Amino acid sequence: IKNRYLGKNLIDLQKIKLNHSHYLVEDSLEKYINYLRNNKTDAKGKIGMIQINASPLTNGHTYLIDYSATHCDFLYIFVVEDNRNALPFFDRFMLIKDYSKKYSNCVVLTGGSVLGSKHTLTAYFNKEYDMDIDTSEDIKNFKNIIMPELDIDIRFMGEEPDSPLTNKINEGYKEFMHSINKELIEIPRLMI
Repeated sequence: IKNRYLGKNLIDLQKIKLNHSHYLVEDSLEKYINYLRNNKTDAKGKIGMIQINASPLTNGHTYLIDYSATHCDFLYIFVVEDNRNALPFFDRFMLIKDYSKKYSNCVVLTGGSVLGSKHTLTAYFNKEYDMDIDTSEDIKNFKNIIMPELDIDIRFMGEEPDSPLTNKINEGYKEFMHSINKELIEIPRLMI
């Protein structure tokens, strides 16, 4: 497998053991759905999710994880897979996984190309252009793939007062979650 970001053959890094199954980065939708199924919890109660980029993992990100993990019975933490960051995906994934070990009710997953990717939130990953963000593809994938596969009841999102793009993503998800009578909690930004 040729990693298009680094231009090297990275077979060992591409097939990453991400919890209870391997997921081949940027592989087929069918394999991604199987990856979700292999990592699905059998926990009962309120099932939540949060999606973070964490490049780098900051006190704000850990605050979002801490808040979310303590406000639901089980939490899926989705890491943005796109490698247009200061830190590569594998490093960010492992940092988040290591941090979240203190919670027995969490699992860290990749969003793949399905959730929070350059394919679903193009304007977010092309900030140098004046593009209007369209959240419909990301929300469609969340609605049709993530929610039903993992039985998500509640979504947590971090407030981003200084990012108009992130605010539009949050607003799109607020409208969607409200329309299906599901809960969305926007966590106020950590100001310390």
